[in-house]
Amino acid sequence: ALGRRRYGEELMRSRLEALDGGSLSLQTALEHALRIWALGARDEPVARGEDEEDGEGRRAEEGDEEFIDRTLRQALAEGTVEAAILQRNTQRESKFRLLGVRELEPLIAPYRRVER
Repeated sequence: ALGRRRYGEELMRSRLEALDGGSLSLQTALEHALRIWALGARDEPVARGEDEEDGEGRRAEEGDEEFIDRTLRQALAEGTVEAAILQRNTQRESKFRLLGVRELEPLIAPYRRVER
């Protein structure tokens, strides 16, 4: 299980490092964050409904977009998303701002639609 977790972490890290965060819109950054989270979730036994000691299972792969979409649909059908951004150019004591439902819902809505 530990090997799978490290593999997932490395996969997530490589995707994050490939992004040019300074040039992303908030919407695009959130979309990347959700998809990278889902990619890493593949290697978590709990995300697959398994115990830590269960079999090896299938590792997420870099181009595993079908898995990512399915994971997001399942997670967002029942769960919620919380996201915050770091505002470096503020005089406030707290430089983090939680995003509201209006900011998150357009990103989440496509994954909540029922497939027919």
